[in-house]
Amino acid sequence: MELTINNLIKMVIASVVIVVVILGVYFSMKAYVIPYFSGISFEEPKIDINTQFSKELIQEKNLIGRVDENSFFISEKEGRTKIYFKKDKIYLEKYGLFGLDELKFDEEIGELDNEGKISIYYGVEGSEGLNSAYKYGKEIYKIK
Repeated sequence: MELTINNLIKMVIASVVIVVVILGVYFSMKAYVIPYFSGISFEEPKIDINTQFSKELIQEKNLIGRVDENSFFISEKEGRTKIYFKKDKIYLEKYGLFGLDELKFDEEIGELDNEGKISIYYGVEGSEGLNSAYKYGKEIYKIK
């Protein structure tokens, strides 16, 4: 087989078609299939509510925020923030590349340990008071 212009054009077109098909499959699965299996490997952190610390922690006066249905942190003082929880990591939502949500690279700013304690790596707008707080279900508590 000779490498003629016609053969090169066919190879380029074939490569473009393969890339488009792979991207199409990824984007179609991203919305439905991948989120369906996303919670399998991680168990929600557990706080033993029978301990004295937990009884002191889980009170209305210590509630600093909640997590909405999209896992975004909603502060009691400031409202919805750009901080969201995904498995045992905490991310800061960034704008997508070229304005596309599919091409955004969110920044990891913290993590949850296996008891639900939140550790923020560095100060981010909206994360004030979130460091050393505890996530219990969809609520965030911190002893003040």
